[in-house]
Amino acid sequence: MATWAERQKAPAKGQADYAPDDTGLRLRVYASGRRCWYIRGRVKRADGEGEPRFVVLGEVPGMSRDQADAEAAKARDMLRRGVDPGAEREATLRAADAARKTFGEVVTEWTEQSKPKWRATTIEARRVLFNSDKLRPWRDRQIASIAGREVAQHASGIKPNSQQAALGPLRSVFKFATERGYIKRSPFIEAGISVARSEGNAAPMIKFQEGRAPDFSELVAVLDAFDTCEKAMPASPWWNIWRVCVQTGQRPSAIIGLRWLELSLDGDEPTWTLPADRSKIKREEKIPLSKDCAAILHAIPRGESALVWPGRGGRKPLKYPEGEPKMVKGVLVERGLPEGWRPGRARDSVASWLEFQSDATERAMALLLGHKPPAENTRRKHYAKIGADHQARTLIERYSAAVRDARAGKVTRVVPLRKGA
Repeated sequence: MATWAERQKAPAKGQADYAPDDTGLRLRVYASGRRCWYIRGRVKRADGEGEPRFVVLGEVPGMSRDQADAEAAKARDMLRRGVDPGAEREATLRAADAARKTFGEVVTEWTEQSKPKWRATTIEARRVLFNSDKLRPWRDRQIASIAGREVAQHASGIKPNSQQAALGPLRSVFKFATERGYIKRSPFIEAGISVARSEGNAAPMIKFQEGRAPDFSELVAVLDAFDTCEKAMPASPWWNIWRVCVQTGQRPSAIIGLRWLELSLDGDEPTWTLPADRSKIKREEKIPLSKDCAAILHAIPRGESALVWPGRGGRKPLKYPEGEPKMVKGVLVERGLPEGWRPGRARDSVASWLEFQSDATERAMALLLGHKPPAENTRRKHYAKIGADHQARTLIERYSAAVRDARAGKVTRVVPLRKGA
């Protein structure tokens, strides 16, 4: 048998309100057929009555008349105590929704919020990290169910120098979940897990000793290995990509994504203009290139793609290979150099060489390595920039000449080590 609430007629459009008695309880019936119990009231404030509130108590047929009376009494009591029942109900619903949030859903939310601040390489690194074999089993789990001991177990095998990249984003996701109310406490805090700051693993291919000329022998061996491997695999673009890494010391990700429009190779001052959206420091960089580096880039055939080294389809940069690094390492191991090759070593080599140039200013080094320049007062800023541009070009040409001389078997001048080096 239909109840009183179910017998009330639905309007043709809009809504209609019905009162079963004079206690203030009301039934609202919508044209769609939806029915809900409600009351009206005001939240009590210290300075008088607050804003009027429309307080939904429950749906019909899910809530009976007796249940609606009981919920109405609770709601009136909350109003008298200065609590908004509607807001309380929303908070309860949000808490229930939060409890159902999976780790994968939170990762997606955090990624979408953070993406505008990230470079393309960072986005790809985060995607790879959260789809790794170790984290994939967590994706469909409720984030609240992931305990501190599990995170501690995950972190236990990660070396300190890798923790910023492997644990930093994971810690940020749990912090984001805490701020959104999805979890009460981050498992990183629960388990007392700290993320070690990277101390760096620099491995320059140039050796410096007091009173001796810099030893470029390993760097020369690496360049010779590129030549050897190129004969076996002439179509691979990676030999030239890595030669540019050696010549510039720039970040490998920026070199791999190099565009033709960024290059000005003609004339006596070849320059690479790295746009702000591809720069780690989020500002345009005008990077001086040596004439040897410009010659490498000039020799590359220019196709239809905007990229110097396009990936499959021509629209996206290349993805890092597996075969070529193994080929280079194999050649180097045969020559008694087990350290092998990775592009970051080229950057380490340029940075180390610059440290031992007595005329290398901090601003010129920042320009060559893609670091934020040191602060200057307004009066000096313009002159300091002009001086840094000129000095950076002088330094990169000197470095290129030193590499060229080393390959030719010439001994470069002896540079005394700086005090404390």
